[in-house]
Amino acid sequence: RTFRQRCLCVAPLLALPAPHPIDHTRYSPSRIPSRCTMATMTTITPTITPATSITVGNTHEYTGDGSHKWQLYVTTSEPVMASVVASLHPTFSPSSCALTPTPTNPSGTSFALTRTGWGTFEVGLRVHLKDGCAYTSQDGTEASYIDLKWMLQFDESDRCEDVAVHLDFASNTGPACAVEVEAKADKVTAEPAGTRSADALAEADENQPAPTGERQGEEGYRDAVLDALRRRPFLAPKDKHFMHGRLLEGHDSKLAKPRCVWKSYKPPRDDHSSGFATGSGKDKLTASEFQDRENEMAVKVATLAKLMRASNKTVVYTGAGISAAVVGQAARSGTNTVGFKGNELHVAPTFTHHALGHLGKVGMIHGWVQQNHDGLPQKAGFPQEKINEVHGSWYDPSNPVVKYGGSLHDRCYPWMVDDARTADLCIVLGTSLGGLNADQVATDPAERSCHGEALGTVCLNLQQTPQDGKMTLRLFGKTDEILLQLLHELGMAQAARDLKRNPRPTWPAESRVLVPYDAEGRRLPAASVEPLMWLDLRDGQQIRLTDGHNIQGAQQPSYMHIGATKDLKTRDGRVIKACPDGLGVVLRRDEAPCRFHLNIEGASMSLGLWWLDAALRGAVEQLSVVNTRPAYG
Repeated sequence: RTFRQRCLCVAPLLALPAPHPIDHTRYSPSRIPSRCTMATMTTITPTITPATSITVGNTHEYTGDGSHKWQLYVTTSEPVMASVVASLHPTFSPSSCALTPTPTNPSGTSFALTRTGWGTFEVGLRVHLKDGCAYTSQDGTEASYIDLKWMLQFDESDRCEDVAVHLDFASNTGPACAVEVEAKADKVTAEPAGTRSADALAEADENQPAPTGERQGEEGYRDAVLDALRRRPFLAPKDKHFMHGRLLEGHDSKLAKPRCVWKSYKPPRDDHSSGFATGSGKDKLTASEFQDRENEMAVKVATLAKLMRASNKTVVYTGAGISAAVVGQAARSGTNTVGFKGNELHVAPTFTHHALGHLGKVGMIHGWVQQNHDGLPQKAGFPQEKINEVHGSWYDPSNPVVKYGGSLHDRCYPWMVDDARTADLCIVLGTSLGGLNADQVATDPAERSCHGEALGTVCLNLQQTPQDGKMTLRLFGKTDEILLQLLHELGMAQAARDLKRNPRPTWPAESRVLVPYDAEGRRLPAASVEPLMWLDLRDGQQIRLTDGHNIQGAQQPSYMHIGATKDLKTRDGRVIKACPDGLGVVLRRDEAPCRFHLNIEGASMSLGLWWLDAALRGAVEQLSVVNTRPAYG
């Protein structure tokens, strides 16, 4: 069997059968088949609703040299889709991406994705429904999305299949109501009211859906933003728009300054700069905390949503502030805990982590450079393959926390630099931007925006930072509240409610899984005929670290014997035997901290449960650990 035939996927709620020919040769939104050729299930609904037809298919064109240009499309007979996310073969980068809205067909919605490649594979599709629409599976579980699968084909120029689903609509809500919301979306975005707090948004009635995330004209908006930023230099602290951002310099209405909610006369950290990077240098940076007023916050959140829709590549850059409520932080603060709380492995993600995790899964965030070590993004469902834990992790034994005198993992630094140079939009949360090397992830896109080459950088913080004058957009407030409003603005209010009710993702129940990797933990090529390997992390299984780990580079004293080629001598004269092979054993699977507890050469280490999911999907290039004597399936 070929690799694609042995690909391991999560079972979908709906599965399309093998595709068959239809009578048109090229996809056109206006020529969606009106018939429904297959009804795969009936839903449990209080009221019988007309079936909605979902059409999935792909076109292709041979381009020579064994390559095909293909377009995957998803259309519906009614306007019920908010967004569609595709999970491609792991050799694509990014492998998870959002489909682009295409010109709306007469009665429904259409999304498409175009790529070039040489091989076929099974595509996973998640169709996110608009507010007011829900799907009920056979087991009675209600969800705001529908999962589908489609086998890419190059046999015909166009092939598709229809599936009929019954959706539940909130009271007085339905396909016609969704059209009204879509028609009003641009008006709401252009003239945000800003009269509701974040808590009020969370409790909003389901009959009042937020504006949909589907917009037309992102490219025109993007061009306008690039032109505006090219003409607007960095702002000095005395500028009246300094606390709003360069993009709002030409805003029609007068924007009020944020309220000071905690006053301090000291800098955020004694070891960081106390001045601003722009201006005369006379203005001093303090740890004072600010909150945008409701109307101004509404304007800024609406603008951020439009920037994210227009962005070609959005990278998140975060610091301790987003975890401060549960872990603590070093910077001065009147809101968050100063110092660290302990028992860090058992803390749960905040709503900020869950919101960013959702945006990562639906393809609106393409990368995350994480200064923290806490694994909270992955606990919230953010894909492991998209996160660069540049300073090390508590949940990756190949990349332990790096001491200040240590060196970064060989894969982390080039990845960070690449994100800094290629991000179209950087979103900064919870970091003081005090001068770390990694701050280039935020400052590089801002610099490129001055030349019309990027949308720049957006900062979400309670406190000011030295780099505030460079920001495209500057939001002051608690990130939990801001991101709740952002999800509503993006048409993801149902997802926001789901995250508040039951936010924790589920990991594979079995600790022994068949994965597309070799004995060295390297991902198999797409066309490989090599057998799949069992990754066995059950209690008592013998394991070893894979090559390329950063144990020595991290310089953690308790780990320095691992990977060492010579015995170590401690200050008190003890000799610690070198353990170059990095051998170990799985002690147990711990569900509460979401980890496999490992013993590697006598040292206690952890591997996040989400690594099982990443291995199943073939999502990461190399695994952190493998079995010492792997078996194959």
